[in-house]
Order: sequence, then structure tokens, then C-alpha cells
Amino acid sequence: MDQKGFGPMPKMRKRRDALIERYIELNPRRPRLDEAQIKDFGIAVWAIIGRLEAADGDVVETAADYDLPPDAVRAALAYYGQHREAIDARRAANRVSVA
Repeated sequence: MDQKGFGPMPKMRKRRDALIERYIELNPRRPRLDEAQIKDFGIAVWAIIGRLEAADGDVVETAADYDLPPDAVRAALAYYGQHREAIDARRAANRVSVA
């Protein structure tokens, strides 16, 4: 939070937005917030977030697991921060369908 409690500082917000713009796109076949993916790789943000949690937040390890640049994982994390509810709902649905 910034000094006034209004969220990330403008510089951090610009970096986050730039990462999302560079690496994240909606899946053209399923253009929903919970289906966002990494551009040019097609890996779903929800999958990256799940792997990132399993890797105890290790961005470099998660990037290596998917053969992605670490900034792509950071972009997925930033996107998740903006769309947490949709992505968490998708992940929960995935857990139910596998159980």
C-alpha cells in the first residue's frame, strides 16, 4: 500500500500492468477471465498459480517447470491479483472435477 492506503504505488502498478500487457491474453477459444493464458505459450494462469503455490512461491522454479521467462510467471501472479475470485473459482472447480 502507498502512504495513503490506496493500493500499490504508481510505479509498482505501472510495472504490474506492463507485465500483464506483455505476457497475458484471454484464451481466444474461451475468452473469460479465468481462462487467461500466457501469450505465445498457451499456459493457463490458473495452472501457473497452482504450480507457484506448490513451489512455495518460487517464481524461478515455476518458470523453469513451464519453460517460461520468470517475468511471465510474475505477470500471471499480477493478473491473479486482479482476478483472484475468478481464478480461485476455476481452480476449485478443477479440484472437484478431479476428485
